[in-house]
Amino acid sequence: MSDASYDAIVIGGGHNGLVVACYLAMNGMKVGVFEEKWELGGGVCSEEYTAPGFISDPCSTSIRFAYQPPFRDLNLAEYGLRFVFPWRNGGIIFDNEDYIVSYPAYSVDAKAGEMTYIPEGMEKSYKEIAKCSERDAETALTLHERFEKHWKERANLSRLNPPPLPGEKDPLEELLDDPVNGIDPRHLLANVGQVAYDLFESDQMRVYFMRSTASATNNFPSNVMPLLCYVFSVSQLIGGSPTAVTVGGTHTIAHALQRCLCSHGGEFWVLSPVDKVLIENGTAKGIRLVDGTEIEAKKLVVSNIDTHQTIFRLIGGDYVSEEIRHKVNALDVSRGCILWGSFALHEAPKYKVEAVEPDTLTLRSYLCPNDAYYARYKYQAEIFSHGFPSKLYIHPYHHSTFDPARSPRGKYEVQFEEYSCPASFFTLKEWLRLKREFIEELLKQWQMYAPNMTWDNVIGVHVNTPYEIQMRNSAMRDGCIPHITWDAPQAGRNRPIPELSRYKTPIKNLYMASGSCHTYGTVTGDPGYNCYKILAQDFGLEKVWEKAGRPY
Repeated sequence: MSDASYDAIVIGGGHNGLVVACYLAMNGMKVGVFEEKWELGGGVCSEEYTAPGFISDPCSTSIRFAYQPPFRDLNLAEYGLRFVFPWRNGGIIFDNEDYIVSYPAYSVDAKAGEMTYIPEGMEKSYKEIAKCSERDAETALTLHERFEKHWKERANLSRLNPPPLPGEKDPLEELLDDPVNGIDPRHLLANVGQVAYDLFESDQMRVYFMRSTASATNNFPSNVMPLLCYVFSVSQLIGGSPTAVTVGGTHTIAHALQRCLCSHGGEFWVLSPVDKVLIENGTAKGIRLVDGTEIEAKKLVVSNIDTHQTIFRLIGGDYVSEEIRHKVNALDVSRGCILWGSFALHEAPKYKVEAVEPDTLTLRSYLCPNDAYYARYKYQAEIFSHGFPSKLYIHPYHHSTFDPARSPRGKYEVQFEEYSCPASFFTLKEWLRLKREFIEELLKQWQMYAPNMTWDNVIGVHVNTPYEIQMRNSAMRDGCIPHITWDAPQAGRNRPIPELSRYKTPIKNLYMASGSCHTYGTVTGDPGYNCYKILAQDFGLEKVWEKAGRPY
């Protein structure tokens, strides 16, 4: 006999699991969410880990959740979720004091989640790029026009729907057949470095493309991108995907989703790790917690944890084919491993180029050597050999400039990231040594751009290595933040593997919705939203996208 009963059970309280849970609860289902940690949120978490009063986001920083369907469908603004969209959206500062500021091509209604096109954004970005190369500025403008007229809608259709069935084309694949406004077919099999060099002639834009692509998709220059990644990387440079500051920290996303869930009768349980999915005659019937408690699921179970744990721990190898076990074991987790941390500062970084252009203090900046050859060929090699590169391509997030609540009055919080290698490359003792060396080198190189970034300005600092990242979140094996690498072989209809790509498992009524699934492990809610679309089809639930008049 079960100790409790729900219509639907969600294993894991990350934001994708909470998105699914909220949609199900809005359909009148009794929903229970079971989370192993002491709080909900998974990667959308915030902590005061540098110094008291300084709010940092250990696992999620660049947020595009405000203009996604779940934000609007679930009325999350009414549950306290707020965003700020800076006009100075992003940019790059080079070690020779060249710079490029990127301006958004859209303004976003932070409450309604609606985007409005603003042409002056691209006009300003064009002028910034033209300082480096007139040809590159024209290329960016051409890409912008193609994105607006032809790519954007197909990208949304690709991203906000389950992957196509065998024999069907992904909406973005249609662009390969358009010689005028489509995607160059050569780029389908080209790696990031090849695309950067083919599109742009200046070192500045080549570096900008390669570094921003790494940040957005965790692909190194040697990786072949999926088409969706390609379009997303291009859209970043032309202002097509503005990022936001989550007011008060990204954990407020989890807070809003939890309030939405509870307002519709859903329940959640923390410190409640799930041991197994209960299976009878090939059908999921509930869960068993680590403490032995059994919970009935009358209709369905959704796993919000990574594919590897779902298959081998929750289900168990005996219930899946040898072919699936082999493919899941072979999934790559070597990209998306980073050194991720935050400084508590007395004053904001004072960049030398601000004296020329104040707008260079953007929300998302890159501090980079103006060396495209190094970025393309040596950057990853040094990272995988030594844990971090000799030339740092630093990525700061200047949260306090746009959300003063992130730090005490008169003080400043700045987050940073740099790419690293999988946690298994080094021992814990070696990672602790590397962390100390990285912080010293980080400050040394940051001072080339902002001379006040000295130890005298530092109140506190904390860095999570890939080793620590996998310890704090079991879904991030080897420190891989998106659960599994998002490259061409592990994207779309192949994510995580073809047999599991439509959010279903070999067990009837057991589904998946995590960063391992299409589209990706970032804070958009896409896997949770798309999983709900499959559930709506299987259980006759409300098709919210049709009700809202959306094609996706």
